[in-house]
Amino acid sequence: MTDASGGVSPEAHDMAVRRMVHAGIVPITWMALLGEWQRDWAREKTLPDLVNLLLEHGGATGVAYAWELQLLAENKQPGF
Repeated sequence: MTDASGGVSPEAHDMAVRRMVHAGIVPITWMALLGEWQRDWAREKTLPDLVNLLLEHGGATGVAYAWELQLLAENKQPGF
């Protein structure tokens, strides 16, 4: 689903997106944009906000990330 043109009807929205693509815009997802803004995991200042967005709004990706965090925490327990 795209949501970038503010069209008043499905047809107006579709035409606006087509004009943007024709002008050279490359549509991407909000998660791809988030990754571009973050650039890499070494930018620790913005990392907590990125993680919170991912966990709260990332759907299956957020669930997978939460699962990985849980696995990492369990592997830090004594005996592993």
